[in-house]
Amino acid sequence: MPAAVSTDLGERVAAAGQFGISDSSAIRIGQRDQACIGQKPGRMGGHRRPILDGEAGKWLLARPVLKPDLTMRALTVELTARGVRVAVTVVR
Repeated sequence: MPAAVSTDLGERVAAAGQFGISDSSAIRIGQRDQACIGQKPGRMGGHRRPILDGEAGKWLLARPVLKPDLTMRALTVELTARGVRVAVTVVR
């Protein structure tokens, strides 16, 4: 005797077939919804140490005090001269 399948699960599997998603993925998506986990993907990749950590970070915090009119681009150039390669957007 086959187990009863909920209407919601049946709809998910039908939609999965329409969009080329496997039945097992549709079931997993439904389980995540029921568990209130959501569909947000998990983190990818490993941990990266912050670029502006340690000595470079201390220097960077003290720099505007010594030269208040320094631009972000100029800070980036100075950091590069110190051996720390960063984009202007990282310094912001």
